Amino acid sequence: MRELNQRIAQLKTQVAADKDGVAQLTKQAAASDTAADQLALAQAQQELNQDDLDDAQEDLARQGGDRHAVLEQALQQHEATHQAPSSRPLPRPPAS
Repeated sequence: MRELNQRIAQLKTQVAADKDGVAQLTKQAAASDTAADQLALAQAQQELNQDDLDDAQEDLARQGGDRHAVLEQALQQHEATHQAPSSRPLPRPPAS
């Protein structure tokens, strides 16, 4: 689990750097075709890194290492069971 936490930290850093790069290239893309091409490439790389991060976080949650995700999932299951309409018929009032 330690390696997975390290991987997640690295991916978070990479995704943040990707976002900064995309922001800079977005400003430059209007003036340059080369920058526009680089922007498309940077956006694709950012999406790949974000997908890797999401996968790693899901792996950590499955292993029970992400307590927040475990609690969030339990809350969602709880809300789903309490919001689902009951299939039991309502009790009839007693006959007079």
